[in-house]
Amino acid sequence: MRLSLMTLLLSVTLGCGGGTTDDTPDTVQTRLTDLKFLLEHVQAKKQQPPKALKDLLPYEPEYPGGYQCLALEECVYIWGAKLDASGTAIIAYEKATPTSGGAVLLQNGSVQKMTAEEFSAAPKANRK
Repeated sequence: MRLSLMTLLLSVTLGCGGGTTDDTPDTVQTRLTDLKFLLEHVQAKKQQPPKALKDLLPYEPEYPGGYQCLALEECVYIWGAKLDASGTAIIAYEKATPTSGGAVLLQNGSVQKMTAEEFSAAPKANRK
């Protein structure tokens, strides 16, 4: 009984797909949302917006998705850009968005999909 229960638990755990690294738009959207939470955390500590990836390294354990999105170059962040509840400029985006469309993170914290044309026409945040 004990062995079959362990076998069942192991097979359920392995079958859940938790270890995949597929880069579907939903995965990148989730990572951009995690990046938003990371940036909110940095801003809440009254720190300057990050100027380089090394500035975010201390927060990687708490926000691994947002950090890895940048470290693996799946996302592009406009270094120094701040979240702003009333802002609509793009502060981060999926790497392919300028050419193929994809997910973007706006200053107001929302994540949405844009076509390449929409991305081209949308305002981009200023580096601080």
